Amino acid sequence: MYVGLCADPQRAERDGPLRTGRMFCACEPCTRLDFAHCELTSVLGHTRNVQVPLPRGAASRVGQIESLEEWASLLKPGMMVGVRATGAEQHLEGPVWLLLIESEAFPMPEDLVHASVEYEAGWLVVHGRWFELEQRSPRGYKLNPRQVLVVVNSMIRLPNVVFAGGAVGKAPRATRSGLFVIEEDMYNLLLESV
Repeated sequence: MYVGLCADPQRAERDGPLRTGRMFCACEPCTRLDFAHCELTSVLGHTRNVQVPLPRGAASRVGQIESLEEWASLLKPGMMVGVRATGAEQHLEGPVWLLLIESEAFPMPEDLVHASVEYEAGWLVVHGRWFELEQRSPRGYKLNPRQVLVVVNSMIRLPNVVFAGGAVGKAPRATRSGLFVIEEDMYNLLLESV
């Protein structure tokens, strides 16, 4: 059992304090997160405090942004985001596709059908280009030159998605092979958020 009880977001991000135990307990005090007064410690043992800090250079543990409008206001050209693939397209690259944003979000002025996709007036969209998966391990991508229109609501609302060797707010960098490589931890964070 792992329980995060830290109310300070910066400390939780930096130090990762958790309360751990061998098993989940459903006694009354534990359901109120009062583990010091657990009624079943003779059976389940005591919980203990541990620190699980982020490794240096690791992606931030940023929670998903809830508001669509708040998320859309963060989208800027040069930003990379994960997009949920539809069920029929998941076999191509998996449940998460990567998009390089090339415009700020804007509402569709009218109903539109573009490249066989229907967009309704008022939907928030961005212009961008897909990264296409070229190798599976490590996951290496090439940037497709064709610009597409993507609905903001289909995006995974996690800011600061970066490729290996990249930095937040800077254009992605390709490796010597010409591929953009995403680290496994970053891709797993996207998968957990689908």
